[in-house]
Amino acid sequence: MTDQNRFNLRPAVLEDADALGVLHIAVWRFTYQACMDPNFLAGLDAAEWIANWRRILGTDDGRRTIVAVDPERGGAIVGFASAGPSHDAEPIADTELYVLNTDVSCHGSGVAARLLESVLFHQSASLWVVEQNDRAQAFYRKHRFVVEGALKWDPAARAQDVRMRR
Repeated sequence: MTDQNRFNLRPAVLEDADALGVLHIAVWRFTYQACMDPNFLAGLDAAEWIANWRRILGTDDGRRTIVAVDPERGGAIVGFASAGPSHDAEPIADTELYVLNTDVSCHGSGVAARLLESVLFHQSASLWVVEQNDRAQAFYRKHRFVVEGALKWDPAARAQDVRMRR
């Protein structure tokens, strides 16, 4: 079994909200430590992120959220992806990838690619990525995304996002 196939993918359920909130913050603190305001990252509140995931998972808004679980870690969630209708005022694709995060221990395993396609089904889509996140941009380029050029500023994180499409 290849490493990427070690992980099981399944649709997220409401009971996953706690694990998703905690993992989401952990991934952001690791990934964005060099390109987001450290006070913003330190102030991320697990209760708020868990509540947000409860709202997302409890709402039928056309979003698909898939989690990757690791049977070798007792079924712990080690990654997740979520996509649905574009949130952009002027969409460049019908579908938007809202989030794709994996635990640092899974980097290079191939599970992120599986998560990506499990929510996008190889279709055209757009996404926003932190402009300084070279690793993520390289990953998305590998999966046929190109920088489209639109920018948006996140004042809380003090980070510039760039839009990509495929």
